[in-house]
Amino acid sequence: MKRKERAHLKEDPFQHFISTVLQWISLNRRKLVATAVVIASVLVVLAAVTLVRAHSYTRENRRYSEALEIRNNDSLTVDEKIEKLSQLKAGRGLSAAAQLFLVGLYMEQGRVQDALEMMDDISSSHLDIINDQKTLLEAQILSASDQERQALDLFNQLLADKDTEVAKDYVLLLMARTQYKARQLDMARQTIERLLEEYPLTAFSSQAKELQDKLSMQ
Repeated sequence: MKRKERAHLKEDPFQHFISTVLQWISLNRRKLVATAVVIASVLVVLAAVTLVRAHSYTRENRRYSEALEIRNNDSLTVDEKIEKLSQLKAGRGLSAAAQLFLVGLYMEQGRVQDALEMMDDISSSHLDIINDQKTLLEAQILSASDQERQALDLFNQLLADKDTEVAKDYVLLLMARTQYKARQLDMARQTIERLLEEYPLTAFSSQAKELQDKLSMQ
């Protein structure tokens, strides 16, 4: 074997590749520096967004806790609870539940129109569970205000949603009650039967059977 061939075999097999890359880097130095700056900027922005979100989540949790404490404070009257909850600045995360608490208190006082008007002012939340609870509460308010058809549409919407965050056995119970109220007795019977068949261990079995007994006398 010739000396040149032996020398060639001892060469680093990546030498040409490295040389080519270094040459490319030299020719594209400015572009690479600019790209590095962009990447660094993106990382800074992502870090800032993460910190903002973390702060936002903390704020949302704090507001939700405060709203829940007000809602469950038995030493406060309903009017006092409404006043305190009205002063809370709810966001679009978990703290949006404060507005739902407020609507629920209006319903306790029989202020159905105030509850309906407030529901119109509540924006969609970032959380599905809040949005689903809002839909459920709106359906209950509509049913209480003799708008059964609209209420049943919302109940059906929740039942058709595979990813809904609300308990469907509870939705079925409320739906059957609304159908009973609207004198849709056959539909109410079917809904109760569906509830007891699909959810035999439901926590609402006694209430479902009570309604079933009423229907059997119709």
